Formats: sequence, structure tokens, C-alpha cells
Amino acid sequence: MFAKIDNQNNVIAYPVDLKLEFPDKSFPPVPTQDDLPPLYVIVTPTLHPTVSDTEVFEGVEGTPTLINDVWTQTWVTRTATVNEIAAKKQALVKTYADGIQRYMDFIVSARNYDSIISACSYAASNHVRYGVEGRACLQWREDVWDAAYLILDDITNGRRAIPTVAALINELPKLTWPA
Repeated sequence: MFAKIDNQNNVIAYPVDLKLEFPDKSFPPVPTQDDLPPLYVIVTPTLHPTVSDTEVFEGVEGTPTLINDVWTQTWVTRTATVNEIAAKKQALVKTYADGIQRYMDFIVSARNYDSIISACSYAASNHVRYGVEGRACLQWREDVWDAAYLILDDITNGRRAIPTVAALINELPKLTWPA
């Protein structure tokens, strides 16, 4: 990637295709700065930025910037709108909720229940095994969601760092099956 600058280090053209700019000149396959004409510079690529909850990555490049004598690729970010911040929080909560639901379904599948909902449906049963297990699952489900929503509230209100779904699940109450 190449840019054309002026004498005050302002970018005046980017990106620049050297073959189009200089059709009669040949350049090495990987030119160095010494191979370039005056006022043309190599731009070092960078990864897309990681943005905070209050920023939006626009998905486009900005103007290269001179950082420690190296022309560096930049990316356009901006402050998120109130609606975008709310949508990010809603998407984050949904990601966690979906993961927690899959986790609870997986745990009860060890006892051949289709889902946590199926297991909880036995809570009103008087059956010696299924009724007891259903009540244990019902209590566990309530405990899990109580804990999860406290954690999610802390996350969405910036009181704690954003964990992975697995890390959040590790913080939740564990199911103890009745004997």
C-alpha cells in the first residue's frame, strides 16, 4: 500500500497504484522506501480496530498517519448513537442468554430430558424420581437466571469486563441432582 504526500507530510493521495502513477517505471515486487519516487511512501497495514461499547467501526480506511516515522494504515471509527449502544447491549445479552439456555439444556440431557423446560415440567409430578428431579431443575433454573441477570446488568452498565460465554457460565450456580 502506498500514499503520496506533500512536503509537510500531508497525505494528498491514498491509496496509490504505483504502476498507474508511473507506467514507464518498473518497481521490485516488494518495493522498499528507497525504491519509491520522492513524496511517495509505503503505508504499513494494520488490523481492524477493536472498538468499545460506545464506538462503531465504520468498516472503511481512514487517511494514513505518520506514527514513529512509519506511515500507518488507519480505520474510521465514530461514537455510537444511543440506539446503536442499546442494540449492542441487546445483542450481547441475547448471546449470553442463548449460551446459558444451551448450557442448561445440555446439563439436563445427561438424565435424558429434552431440555430444561422439559425437566422443569415434572416439578408438579408426584413421581418418586421425576418429581424430585423436576423440582431440583426448576429451582436451579431460577437460581441460574437470577445470577445471570445480575451479572448481565453489571456488564451492560459497565461495572465489569465482558467475559466469554463460557466464563459467565462458570460463574453460575451448578445443578445438584437429588439422590
